[in-house]
Amino acid sequence: MDLQTFITQIKKALKHNIGKTIIISMVVLIYSVISEYIIENPIPGSGIHSIFESLWWTMQTVTTVGYGDVTIVGFAGKLNAIFIMIIGVGSFSLLLVSIGAELIDAKLMKRFGEMRTKMKDHIIICNYSEKQADIIKSISEEKIPLIVLGQEPPQRERENMEFVKGNPLDYNDMKKAGIENSHTVIIFPNEKYGADDSLAIDAESILIVMTAKKLNPEINTIIELLNKTSQEHAIESGADEIIVRGEMSSSAIVKLIRNPGSWDFMSSLMSTPERMDIIEKREENLKGKTFKEIYRAIETENRKIIAIKQNDDYRLRPSDDTVYAGEPLIILEKSRETMKN
Repeated sequence: MDLQTFITQIKKALKHNIGKTIIISMVVLIYSVISEYIIENPIPGSGIHSIFESLWWTMQTVTTVGYGDVTIVGFAGKLNAIFIMIIGVGSFSLLLVSIGAELIDAKLMKRFGEMRTKMKDHIIICNYSEKQADIIKSISEEKIPLIVLGQEPPQRERENMEFVKGNPLDYNDMKKAGIENSHTVIIFPNEKYGADDSLAIDAESILIVMTAKKLNPEINTIIELLNKTSQEHAIESGADEIIVRGEMSSSAIVKLIRNPGSWDFMSSLMSTPERMDIIEKREENLKGKTFKEIYRAIETENRKIIAIKQNDDYRLRPSDDTVYAGEPLIILEKSRETMKN
């Protein structure tokens, strides 16, 4: 019997016990309140002359508090009280134990990835391995909620991160990871059985894209491929961002979370055979203009703006309608030696 089956059976048993103990406890409670009121109410020296007083005595008894402020004086009432003590204390104790066990079970189920997430606006990472630990770290530092969907949890737990055990190709497991409420899914190659057949591994990743898009057509999908020839199929599957292994994968994926669509631009720049220089420059005379206007004014065949520097961070390729506030521009241009040749 595997762990998942064992936990499932334990959970079913606990739910069954809770249902029975709740019914038994309610029956004992109702019987105790009514019977002690009927027996003790006619006796002048008794402490029970109302339904509430009988309920108060019952709760003191079954919870073993026993303040002693409500007394039972009749012989029949005392015999009945003995019976209530025996079955009442036992049933209520069992109920508390069952509830406690259910809470512990829920924590175990969550730890082993068997619980459906309640996260919203989160990122789902499929086929995670410790090779991507730096990506997990970067996303955690951004305070973005994160779900790791796979067979093994990350070795290190982080804030705002949950593990869901499952197969990304399974609709139910994707739903368990909250695919409907997620904004981004990152799909890594499943290298569990090695990376000898890169095309087959890429094919599985592409199927995961199709699964995610079917469940949430608006979700942003970032896929890492092992083989460059798989790119066309990934595009046809609806993948939004495609990265081929070796093209600065980790840093590119983190940047794509902040700036969807920026990797196509960066990839085309890095693939050029000419030698390129990176310069940092402010354009005070263009302050207040949109980047659409700035792109037209600055960019040429040999010169491209790749980012703006904001404090200690970089924003890749701002959108056309963004207004320039005078921040340093990071510009990529062909070196003078290349242009001379």
